[in-house]
Amino acid sequence: RLAAPFLVLLALLLRYACSLHPYSGHAQPPMFGDYEAHRHWAEITVNLPARAWYAQGADNDLHYWGIDYPPLSAFLSWLVGTLAQRTHPQLVALHTSRGHESAPTKLLMRGSVLAVDLLVYFPAVLLLARARGGSGRVRALALAGLLLQPALWLVDHGHFQYNCASLGFALGAEALTLLASKGGGAQPCGSPAPLRLRALLPAAFLFCLALNFKQMSLYYAPAFFCHMLGLCLSRPTWRGRAGTVLALGLVVVGTFVLCWLPFLAGGAPAVRAVLSRLFPVQRGLYEDKVANVWCTLSVLPGLKLRANASASHALRLSLAAVLASLGLPAASMLRRPSERAFELGLVCCALSFFLFSFQVHEKHILLALAPASALLGEAPVLVGWLCAIGCFSMFPLLERDGLAIAYVGGLAVLCALVAAARALAPADRDTDRDADRGLSGENWLEGWLRAGARALPLLVSGSALGMGALHAAAALVRAPARYPDLHQYLFCAYACAHFCTAWLALQAWHACHLLGWRYGGECGGRHALRKKGN
Repeated sequence: RLAAPFLVLLALLLRYACSLHPYSGHAQPPMFGDYEAHRHWAEITVNLPARAWYAQGADNDLHYWGIDYPPLSAFLSWLVGTLAQRTHPQLVALHTSRGHESAPTKLLMRGSVLAVDLLVYFPAVLLLARARGGSGRVRALALAGLLLQPALWLVDHGHFQYNCASLGFALGAEALTLLASKGGGAQPCGSPAPLRLRALLPAAFLFCLALNFKQMSLYYAPAFFCHMLGLCLSRPTWRGRAGTVLALGLVVVGTFVLCWLPFLAGGAPAVRAVLSRLFPVQRGLYEDKVANVWCTLSVLPGLKLRANASASHALRLSLAAVLASLGLPAASMLRRPSERAFELGLVCCALSFFLFSFQVHEKHILLALAPASALLGEAPVLVGWLCAIGCFSMFPLLERDGLAIAYVGGLAVLCALVAAARALAPADRDTDRDADRGLSGENWLEGWLRAGARALPLLVSGSALGMGALHAAAALVRAPARYPDLHQYLFCAYACAHFCTAWLALQAWHACHLLGWRYGGECGGRHALRKKGN
């Protein structure tokens, strides 16, 4: 009972400590950084009517941090701007507030992120930890992973963003979806549990809020769509299936209409203005140095797609790659919906988009780390390794923001978290004996997964040594003048190789689950993760 309050207080302390460090673009004119972007959005939304928020105009230069997030994010900016007008009007004065930086206004901006964390993210992860079930220790460790994994608070409370809002809505939707698929009493392996419609509809509502706060929540859309549709199709009658699908559709349409109402009232031009900002195809394949496939391939001659391919060709290529990469997890969740398939499907789909999609940023790896963090109690080493690689992939960004010390502190917290999880995670010796019985008849894919699980401690140790070597090289060896970004590309390529490995393992799990093999099945899935994690 004391675990949750303790973890919440510790999470608040870590966020406050991180907020004392510099933020993105601090004292770096003329464009500054993400802190200035959010300050400017508050300036625009509080001084202009909604129909002008996304449109180029005399008072809204879209080339200077024009709003490029969906309406809910703009509404939050309006709330922050309204508060600033009453307390620090100089922060949102039209035109004259550009680049405004002061200690009181920094406190207001940092406080707004913490408030969103407390109001949206914290309740969502408390609900998710409870909804996942399991022993008290497993639930406590899931909550610890969700609250304490450092990547999120380094970005939100260090770099400065509001990812806690969209991730909170998405994780709340995950929690309600898990509750919707739980039935009363034990279910035979492979048997669908009774569907709780009253939990599934609010889940759809929360996920629509996530989509309307940040469009990157689309990374989760295939998992939610396939799992929810699979649950609907598992209902015993056609009337029940059709009625559930119709109810979900009405919730989705109604939520979008509600969020977009001020812009729908402005007619087609206002809607087109918003859409053109949300999907800026002209920006190119990826932003800066990002640990995905396209940026990593760009170091090879002839594969600089961002420079050599047109935006339309790059968009088509990335779309084809994403759709191909989503095939297995989508089929697995649709054909055999289960809680474990859904949880791992969220991680797998987010990694698919991060590795192969168009217009990817370094910070988008948070979308894969968030649902993975809930698995800390069952796979502490795997989850800790993935979170460490996620932080490592963002190190060039964090270092540029003056957050190197916070980064080291975050990794220290993560190491302590994994050590505690390994010590506290319950062992299941009977399941170990059952899983090791009759392995001579397992198929090659199951054997590959199990061999990787046995080699995990050695692989993680080698991975950590590689990260340490690259950090040492970046600190001690100056990049050649011809390749000034060499160290950043090495960080990205190294992290990308690890993300691809995790993605392949998740694809293999979904292949086993789709085919009904034991390693990927519902009865063996939870143990499989625990075995790999320890």
